[in-house]
Amino acid sequence: MGIGIALCAIVIILAATNLWSYTTLRNQIDTLNDEKVSLQNQIDTLNTDKDNLQSQIDSLNDDKNALQSQIDSLQNDIANMQVADMRALLKDQFTNMIFGTDKHRVEGYILNLGEETAYNVKIHLTWDLGGGTYVFKTIDVGNPWGRYIGMVSQEFRFEGQGTLSYHITWD
Repeated sequence: MGIGIALCAIVIILAATNLWSYTTLRNQIDTLNDEKVSLQNQIDTLNTDKDNLQSQIDSLNDDKNALQSQIDSLQNDIANMQVADMRALLKDQFTNMIFGTDKHRVEGYILNLGEETAYNVKIHLTWDLGGGTYVFKTIDVGNPWGRYIGMVSQEFRFEGQGTLSYHITWD
């Protein structure tokens, strides 16, 4: 009988130990699962933060590219200002002559917005008289230096009134 009691006591002790070990391991598993969920939530938050930062980086890169484009454009403008850059602001005054040929006075300003001298500058004038009729004339301006602003005034005589257009050429 003593062996049976001892054997029962050993079985009870082993069962209690196994139950305690199972409970401890179960608590550790629950704690680890809670930590896993918490870490997964942190990963999700970090991924969201990463996506937001990537969007900000993309936006900043777009801004940087736009600024670089503006810089390139301004540098191009500066480079163009260093060479000759001819412009004109002209108007045509028409006088209908009862006796004789009609008068067209072209007046305005010629500008060299660049810094270099423009050589052999010519203003090519075209009057559209309608019905497929055009009159072509040229004003020789010469060689305006850089940052030049000057007056242009020249009279032409031909019959008819039309719409004036012009363009400038130089070497």
